[in-house]
Amino acid sequence: MANLTFLPIEAVVDPSFWHKLSQVKLDVDRLSETPKNITGYSLDPTALSLIVDYTSFNDVEKLEGKIGSSEHTTLKNLCAPGSTHRIPLGITPGVLINFNISDCFKNINKNQLLEDQGAKIRDAIITGAAVDDPTLLNRFLVITYSDLKTYFFIYWFAFPVLAQYTFPVVGTPTLLSDAFSEAQIQTLLDTHSSLEWPNREMF
Repeated sequence: MANLTFLPIEAVVDPSFWHKLSQVKLDVDRLSETPKNITGYSLDPTALSLIVDYTSFNDVEKLEGKIGSSEHTTLKNLCAPGSTHRIPLGITPGVLINFNISDCFKNINKNQLLEDQGAKIRDAIITGAAVDDPTLLNRFLVITYSDLKTYFFIYWFAFPVLAQYTFPVVGTPTLLSDAFSEAQIQTLLDTHSSLEWPNREMF
């Protein structure tokens, strides 16, 4: 019996991400290394890539109120239902920790950071929060070191999963058309289309 495995996700960092990170560090964080919630986006579920750009910091901007928000130009708004943009948008919550010293970046216990993020996924399952917001099951972590004098950046992305569980493949994969009638498939599609955003892209 084979086990179901998952392909790794690739992080795609838009250059505007570093520009906004520099602004947040200068105007908001300064010497603080407090973790911040940010947002990642996926434009194509089959591409297995996560995009971060300057709009990933919008929640930080709204919370601090010290720098202008990019709300009206976010990928989230451009791809929302009813917009003219045709590509569906996947939204992934993440945590950013920006270090002031390169040695702190290099010596941080990455395993502990992953365990902390994994615990958030576990808690979302236990409390039922993931039922209301399935995006909580798909989190990411990024740690950075930024030297703003030379505009030198080092970064490390991580995508925690519940690795202690295995998902056995109990049978040979079957086409939907072989397992369900046309009416059942149509009902499945209609039900999926009726899901509220952002729950829809999780299925």
